[in-house]
Amino acid sequence: ARALLSSGDPDPARRQLALAASTTSLGDLRMRAWLATIRSELHFEDADFPAAATQAGRAAGLLARSRHRSDERIARHWLALTLAASGALDDAEVALVDAERLPAAAVIGDHHGDAARALIEWDRGRPRTAAEWVATGYDRAARHGIADPVSLWVVAGLAAPPSHLAAFHTATATPARARIVRQLRDRRSSDPRVAGLTGREREVLRMYARRLTADEIAAELGLATTTVRNHVAKSFRKLGIGSRRDIPDDV
Repeated sequence: ARALLSSGDPDPARRQLALAASTTSLGDLRMRAWLATIRSELHFEDADFPAAATQAGRAAGLLARSRHRSDERIARHWLALTLAASGALDDAEVALVDAERLPAAAVIGDHHGDAARALIEWDRGRPRTAAEWVATGYDRAARHGIADPVSLWVVAGLAAPPSHLAAFHTATATPARARIVRQLRDRRSSDPRVAGLTGREREVLRMYARRLTADEIAAELGLATTTVRNHVAKSFRKLGIGSRRDIPDDV
């Protein structure tokens, strides 16, 4: 599930996550926390920041109960970012304080905390400090070999290019969040038409592009055949195409 999410393929990631959840016992608090974290990341990628924060809080709570302190530190840094992205700045600051009280992990999540601090500073009208936290986060990620620090990327991308501080001076909270949402959606696809498709529409089209019939897709996804046909028709209208061979590669 994590690998599929990292490669920008969220729908199969959700299916693998459901399979993992079905084999996880209630007593396995650490695994339940890991599953909640991936759910949070899925919500974050969908720009549903309150839902991401809910799942991140659940993960942190489970790790506190299981006494995996260094893992809890990672979870609370991620929680801080999701709260900051939701606009809950005071709660985000509390999560950061809680994270810093916990022991550091070998696989760190402190760069999420740096991204959270950058977003907090941005929203509170301190753009230069925000830029400094982004730079700190990138340095930290590089030192620890983190190849795809999405949390930093979406915050740094508020300024274009990230090193250009002038763009930080014109930001307010609402436009900042709108730009984060747009960047997350654009990250999924270089074709702007594809960004307008829902997750279910992308999933159906991927299968349709592999020459599965509507009946076969319906059986695989547990949908009615008419629902599959409606998804295909609506997607074709959104993409401005007329046949299977015109489905964009990015789907």
